[in-house]
Amino acid sequence: MKYIYVIILALLFQDCSKSELATKSSVPEKPEVKQEAIPVFTDIPDQNFEKALIERKLDTILDAKVRTVNIMYIEQLFLDRAGITNMTGIQAFKNLKNLSVYKNSDLKTLDVTQNTKLTNLCISDCDISTIDISKNTELVEITFQNSSGPTTPYGTTKGLISIDLTKNKKLEKVYLWANRLTALDVSMCPNLVDLWIGAGESLLNSDKGGNFIEYLDLSKNPKLNVLMADNNKLTYLNIKGTANNGLPRTCVTKNNPNLLEIKVTNKKRVDDHAYYLKSIGNIWYTKDSQTQYVE
Repeated sequence: MKYIYVIILALLFQDCSKSELATKSSVPEKPEVKQEAIPVFTDIPDQNFEKALIERKLDTILDAKVRTVNIMYIEQLFLDRAGITNMTGIQAFKNLKNLSVYKNSDLKTLDVTQNTKLTNLCISDCDISTIDISKNTELVEITFQNSSGPTTPYGTTKGLISIDLTKNKKLEKVYLWANRLTALDVSMCPNLVDLWIGAGESLLNSDKGGNFIEYLDLSKNPKLNVLMADNNKLTYLNIKGTANNGLPRTCVTKNNPNLLEIKVTNKKRVDDHAYYLKSIGNIWYTKDSQTQYVE
């Protein structure tokens, strides 16, 4: 009889174990969260780039690399006139908000697709013809303006040939003096306040510099208050619905010989405003003689 009890108990224990295993196996396992491994070093192949990091005490030895932990939390980096030709390594500056590489005149490319926290970016007077800022959705200001004039090639053989701003909805200030742009779409930038696409103040009364933009619709930019669009190839310009009920503080369109009309919200208000500014010697509301404001 004892043997029968032992066999029954063994069978019950076996059934219990199977049931317990089934219950355990029915609970889904939590997936492992894989964290991105941070490399100990980041390659900096450009000596001038690394020298600039050493000057800023972010590096110590000129050996074509920098400790990643030294740079990954940096929020501002100004590398103006540093003679840099290769910005490899900038991708490791994950927390960078403000980057300026002004007047690195032989710098031809810049990849900021991994610097997604950028709010301010300056590449003025560099030899960059295209740049992808579609991943930089926090950008508030871009300064891609260049020197222009008889002795400088910007706007002719140097400068941006295209720029896509459709993903940069937070942009407030866009400076694109003296490039080679033939088109510009800012319809996806509702916070835009300043737009400079001309030749710059020093060449306002010249026919040098500027861009080659023909069509510019600013009717989707209700905050736009400053427009510098001199020295282009404009044939169409619409400033209806811009700041101050369609009367931006500044609107300069000189040296656009094919621009016959500027579409405005209220012709009389614009005419009166432009006439008053002209009477006091203010040049910030000027156009060519053939251009008329129309509703």
